[in-house]
Amino acid sequence: PVSSLSRDMQVLASVRRLRTAMAGTVEVSSPLLAALLVAVIGLSVSTLALLTRASLELPTSPSLALGRAARASRDHPHGVAVRAGTAMPHFEACTKADRLAPLMNAVWPANRKHFLSRMRDYPSGLVFLQGATVLSTGNSDAHYPFVQDSSFQYLSGVDLPDCLFFVDLVSSNSTLFLSQVDPVWAGRDYPLEHWARLFGVTTVRRLTSEDLSAFFAGFPDAPLFALEKATIPFEWTGAVDTEVLAGKLLESRLIKTPEEIALMSLIIDISADAHVGAMRDMRQLQSEYASEALFLDYIYSCMLDTTGYQPIVAHAYNSAILHYTANEDKFSSPGQLILIDAAGSFRYYTGDISRTYPTNGVFNTTQAGIYNAVLASQKAAESACRIGATTASMVNASRHALFRDLQLLGYIRAGAAFSLQTLNLFMPHGLSHTLGLDVHDEARMPSVLQEGVMFTIEPGVYFNQAVFTEQAYARNPDVVRALVEPLVVNEFGGVRIEDDFVVTATGCTCMSCGAPREIADIERIMAPGVTVGLV
Repeated sequence: PVSSLSRDMQVLASVRRLRTAMAGTVEVSSPLLAALLVAVIGLSVSTLALLTRASLELPTSPSLALGRAARASRDHPHGVAVRAGTAMPHFEACTKADRLAPLMNAVWPANRKHFLSRMRDYPSGLVFLQGATVLSTGNSDAHYPFVQDSSFQYLSGVDLPDCLFFVDLVSSNSTLFLSQVDPVWAGRDYPLEHWARLFGVTTVRRLTSEDLSAFFAGFPDAPLFALEKATIPFEWTGAVDTEVLAGKLLESRLIKTPEEIALMSLIIDISADAHVGAMRDMRQLQSEYASEALFLDYIYSCMLDTTGYQPIVAHAYNSAILHYTANEDKFSSPGQLILIDAAGSFRYYTGDISRTYPTNGVFNTTQAGIYNAVLASQKAAESACRIGATTASMVNASRHALFRDLQLLGYIRAGAAFSLQTLNLFMPHGLSHTLGLDVHDEARMPSVLQEGVMFTIEPGVYFNQAVFTEQAYARNPDVVRALVEPLVVNEFGGVRIEDDFVVTATGCTCMSCGAPREIADIERIMAPGVTVGLV
């Protein structure tokens, strides 16, 4: 998935929050509010149309209290006061949000300690990381949302632009160089001690040539460990090593610390709640864009920063497109599948969860057969997951289970020998990837599973018209065209079930299974009149 949110969806969520905040003060219709936004901030006509359609469509049962404006913790420098009791459509008060900041504050010092344990072969030197900068959109007054370099974030915890970060391998002390903050345009200019406490670093300095020179004077002969991509924005007369750091960071990021696991477990749990909420109200919705807005409402209300990637909200045939992100179609008829692949993120740590189900909450026979085949494939991989198991054995278990069930359903000829080429027509993507500060974390899946590795298991079956062509049928005679082709032509779509797992001392723990996977549980949540509490 790509890394930025749809602008339309961000604005849509903002409209709903603004409309809610004004409730009880003045009666404001969605079209009127959208028209005001066009006049004030110059929204496009297409965005106006989206806002008007979706805000009228979403459920309006009152309940919760927090919007994205209140997403930041009180402990965060850019935090805002949370006004309890502000009505928000659909979701109950999120009681999990208060746990985010304490868990986050423990992560960055633990990451540095974890990383330094892997640098023991290098007893002296300075580790240097360069933060990202703000990118202009080409308009002098507009910028893309800031995204920190994930390696810089991993060691420093600093989500601010134009920073430099150093770690002394002798003392383990860390030093952060901050650019000057414009207190009029950019935010409060806190004392340096504030930033040191916030990020748990030893020393914070201003990013000036004088402060850099004074700092470097203490390391006259130390080697500098930097990433190969780094542009060193200062004069350095000593040796520079660009070969060691990248590998050590990847080793460190692959094995999650207990602090990372605790924070990510909460982020993923909140994301699973958002999936449950989407299931609960799906019967009331009429479009992909409203379904996405509903999901975003919950993760923002639980103080998550954004999503870890652009949400995939794919109805009917769109669910056969692996990274469909337009999220713009109305539902064409009741009971077709909707695939939601979305998860929240907090300080860049993210989950990755997919659920697929019919919009009317009742699986028909064909949907149930394919869904259960995908679920059995996922469970086969999960059963093979343990310390010391190979990733290949987990993948093979999943593939063979899926191939066997597709044979039982009649889509692959009974008695045909296992063929990866044939299976790839139904599932043209990999099974797993690591998770962390990036949704596809920089550390790749290891060949042998180790305790602390966090990853997805995401089998799927898709009936994509660009895949099941005349040539594909000719090259794969074991595909039963008489049963497959109607699903392709009639735009059945696809099914993906994706969950997040961590390898533990006793096996493999599913972190996202708060969002139900079993058909009976999904249908129970989606049944008319059922109330499912989210906390």
